[in-house]
Amino acid sequence: MNDKTYSVGFTNAALKELARLDRASQVRVLKATKLLATHPRPPSAKRLKSSHEMWRIRVGDNRVIYTLDDEHRVVTVAKIGHRSSVYRGL
Repeated sequence: MNDKTYSVGFTNAALKELARLDRASQVRVLKATKLLATHPRPPSAKRLKSSHEMWRIRVGDNRVIYTLDDEHRVVTVAKIGHRSSVYRGL
């Protein structure tokens, strides 16, 4: 891991949500989260208005909600879900 690479982790809730997706969606989400290690703020990422510490990326109809810790170079995936329901409870 070079000095510009972030480590990517998942909360337990995010892992459960990932497991509920169909296999093709799981593969797409995992590819997208892997890219966050080298590009934690891709051009398509948006900062959530409800929380300036949270970001989201689109992966088809699903959304990946994550936080960034620039000091420790860590991306933590907090939620994964369909666009219609993933923002509830944030």
